[in-house]
Amino acid sequence: VMGGKRGTPCTVPVNTDLMRFLGYFIAEGSALVSSSRTHLVSFALGPKDDAIVEDLRGIARRLFKTEIHEFRKGTARKVNLTDKIVYLFLVHVLGVALGAHRKRVPAVVLNAEPSLQMEFVKAYWAGDADVTVSRQLMSDLLYLFLFQGVVASTHFDDAVRTAWLRGRPITSRGFFQL
Repeated sequence: VMGGKRGTPCTVPVNTDLMRFLGYFIAEGSALVSSSRTHLVSFALGPKDDAIVEDLRGIARRLFKTEIHEFRKGTARKVNLTDKIVYLFLVHVLGVALGAHRKRVPAVVLNAEPSLQMEFVKAYWAGDADVTVSRQLMSDLLYLFLFQGVVASTHFDDAVRTAWLRGRPITSRGFFQL
């Protein structure tokens, strides 16, 4: 039995592919339903993230039997996976929080064996490198490091910064750094 129009599997193994996919998603991903009712899993990447794009391409094929679509505009790079089943799996089965301030390590990662947890950490690190605005995510990451026998620490940078995106101001009110 297949779940999506392209044959998205109804079961997904808890393996290195899933852990890396979740690591990239927590670092650089978002999930949304567009105004046209399209279910989208999206990754905001940079111009030097070729290895991440290729890894996501392979993971999407192996894990979800679907393709990613890549878009570039200037130095911005967006990788989209348009699949309702994958969206529902992330949001409603794995309970992935939406919004940067609410992100955290999914329970499936926290309950996985240590080698799988490290796949998540490596993918997260490749994406965000150790920075988040989510206090809970930082706490979860510290917990994962402790599982590996590493005592890590964090720092909160509370400086307010404003950048401009498409003519509108985006203000950052601090972030946690590992």
